[in-house]
Order: sequence, then structure tokens, then C-alpha cells
Amino acid sequence: VKPHPDEVDDCCWVTPTKLKHMMADPKLLFSPWCRLILQKWILNDGGWWSNLHETMNTSKHCDYVNIHRFDPPKEHYGGAGNAKPQFLAGDET
Repeated sequence: VKPHPDEVDDCCWVTPTKLKHMMADPKLLFSPWCRLILQKWILNDGGWWSNLHETMNTSKHCDYVNIHRFDPPKEHYGGAGNAKPQFLAGDET
């Protein structure tokens, strides 16, 4: 893995449990899209990490039709772009 230094500060191999603990650590900042995707599709019950064989060998978790929109997490509110909730009911398809 060779992440772009302007986009990634650090990377490491983790288990789902370790990643959940890392996401709960307020000293660690994840990109808003990474956090939302992890919570919605990867780490939840039935998410793709819960059955990697199925994930890698089927198209069960592929969605080529919908566009999903997300509000940024609270730690990303403000800033130069004045980020704030736009989809108050959660993600909108």
C-alpha cells in the first residue's frame, strides 16, 4: 500500500473490532466518507466484512444503480467549505 501523503497520514492492518475501537477514539480523525461507509456497509451486522467469502465471490454488496448522499459527521462541520447537515433524515438515495 502506497497512500498519497496529502490524503493519508497513516495506515495499518486491523481487525473489525480494532477498527471500531479506533473509530471511537476522538484523537483519530477519519475522512467523513470513510467513517460513513464503514458504519453503513462494512462494519454493521450483515456488512461485507462479516462474510468476506460472499463479499469477494458474489455481487451481493454491489449497487450500481443508486447514488447515496451523506451528511458529514459532526467532527467535520464548519471549515472553509462550511460543512453542515444537508440530508437531516440520514443518507438519501
